[in-house]
Amino acid sequence: MESTAAVVRTLLDPGFRPPQLREDLSNLIVMVAQTGDEWSSTCDLVAEHVLPLLAQRRVRLVEVARAGPSIADGIVVLQDTRTPLRLHPDPDENGFYPLSAEHHRNGVMPTLSGQCTCSAKAKGQPLDAWRATHLGHQPYIHAVGFNVEETGRIARDTSVTMGGRRHPIYPLHTANWSRARCQGYLFGLFGVWWPKSCCRQCCFVSVPSWPDQLARYRAAPGEAYKHLVDEFVTVALNPVLFGHGLHKRWRRAGSEARATWRR
Repeated sequence: MESTAAVVRTLLDPGFRPPQLREDLSNLIVMVAQTGDEWSSTCDLVAEHVLPLLAQRRVRLVEVARAGPSIADGIVVLQDTRTPLRLHPDPDENGFYPLSAEHHRNGVMPTLSGQCTCSAKAKGQPLDAWRATHLGHQPYIHAVGFNVEETGRIARDTSVTMGGRRHPIYPLHTANWSRARCQGYLFGLFGVWWPKSCCRQCCFVSVPSWPDQLARYRAAPGEAYKHLVDEFVTVALNPVLFGHGLHKRWRRAGSEARATWRR
């Protein structure tokens, strides 16, 4: 959601743009990495509100995903266009390798312990692979959508320079924009309460954000059920390392709903 706000403001507000960006935006590339587990409703919102802005200004959109579990498998370029109409979140329909397939195959789920390797695999790797192929050794500015509260993530990200080719900037942090400010900005423009972009099985959904995630589970059970099944199998295989995070939250939500009904 923060990255969406940053892209939209870049398109609409020339004062928000870095000085290296051409006035006609011809050197701007907006990149999307599909994990295969993003909520389709989020992609529908982007298609309805953001892609028309990109197409109107002829901004280049590149959408990529992993072709397989190994880096050697390469990537799938789902689109590379200046007239985008839709995104491609469905791995079966669009022929790419989803993060959940790796989880299912190995009997694991994302965990809060250790580093967030799932994001690096499913997002960072295909994005880096495309840039390495298409940008080569030329330097580029990488605008990242970290908000003003994410100083820790920024500190870690600044060290990734790709041999000096990558020059990261953090426009939202510079503008002092929080997640709430980004959400309010998008609501003011589009009249839609924009949800956070995340995988359906993400373990990093915070307690305050869980009601929104729960609402998505209830609205799209056809997308959600497989992750509950995967978690059940994962815990059966390794009950020490993994816990029923999704199931516990679901049971708690059911108990709270029954308690409210009794009142």
